[in-house]
Amino acid sequence: MAVQTRGQLEAKAATISSETTAGANTAARVGGLFDDLADSVTLNGERGALQLYLDTDTTFAPTLNTAVVVVFQGNDQGAIPNSQFDYGSDYEIIYTGTSARNIRISATLSFQGGNNKRYRWYIGKNLSIIPQTLADITIGHNAPHALHMETVLSAIFEDHFTIYLNANDAGQITINSLVFNAFTI
Repeated sequence: MAVQTRGQLEAKAATISSETTAGANTAARVGGLFDDLADSVTLNGERGALQLYLDTDTTFAPTLNTAVVVVFQGNDQGAIPNSQFDYGSDYEIIYTGTSARNIRISATLSFQGGNNKRYRWYIGKNLSIIPQTLADITIGHNAPHALHMETVLSAIFEDHFTIYLNANDAGQITINSLVFNAFTI
């Protein structure tokens, strides 16, 4: 069958439900409606996932002592069909599912910054940090440092998820690797 709009599916359903003549609703017509429904909608129980990753080193100067969204370009590794997620242009994950769902958001990264400087990383939702995702690191050397953040929370249509950084140094920082994941539970 084919992917159809909600209006087209509702019209088909109304036609089938209003036909009372014996034999009007054949197995092919009723089965065809169910086939169209399966092709057209993401079912609430389907699992969705999206993974973004950074494919080259990214260097920038963070804002001093202020938690700000880390804006840089990454690449999508891909989404599972009917994934319930999309990604934005500023390395954000967007929940596109039609019903509220519990999701797991995680980020794993390695970075280099100033020696003896403090960096506080967070996952954010809709331009607000999620405090319990805090990864607080004071760098003791200039080599890369790795960290992982993860949280489970409820998401509704068009919730945006990002990564935040609050640094006590406005000097250059380099993100060497980053993987940003979202999974429905």
